[in-house]
Amino acid sequence: MPEQLLGVTPMSDEGPVDLDIGRIVGKRWQILEKLGEGGCGAVFKVQDIQTYAKAALKAESNFVAGGSVLKLEVQILRRLEGRPYIAQLLQAAKKSTYSYMVMTLFGHSLNCLLRKCGQCSTSTQVRVGINMLYGIKQLHEVGFIHRDVKPANLAVGRRGKEARIIHILDFGLSREYIISVGGVVKLREPRPRVLFRLDFS
Repeated sequence: MPEQLLGVTPMSDEGPVDLDIGRIVGKRWQILEKLGEGGCGAVFKVQDIQTYAKAALKAESNFVAGGSVLKLEVQILRRLEGRPYIAQLLQAAKKSTYSYMVMTLFGHSLNCLLRKCGQCSTSTQVRVGINMLYGIKQLHEVGFIHRDVKPANLAVGRRGKEARIIHILDFGLSREYIISVGGVVKLREPRPRVLFRLDFS
């Protein structure tokens, strides 16, 4: 059966997929609303149909030029399982035309909070910086650098103690800098030229 009839509308062969509101993905996650999209992927708010827990689902076309960003993010989040300051991976799978992963749903991004609240106190800036450094340290401990740390990729938790913690998001530009060659762990050789994915959306 065509994907369009199943509630999946590819926006283009290489662009983000558009999942219909109410659709069940992976026999577990119901699409509630679209939260945003970029050049390669779209993010949706979803609900577990059994526990009613909320989460975030990121979907990416399987025909993205330059390779899958989502595959890299899944690899990184699996290495970071159980660590604070980082989104937790709940599920990941590949369909015929798109791939998806389900992860922790957070509150507002730091970018959004800065626009709403304006300038924050010095103590808040220090606390945000400490939280951010903890998250970066955890990423470095599993052998990756983020390369895209910015307010839009930092978010607070939704409730309780989590609402006072800054979490790091979006590992699509991350790069592994510690590798194992013949059982020997070493730093990865730097590339002479670096090409970044461009988003013209």
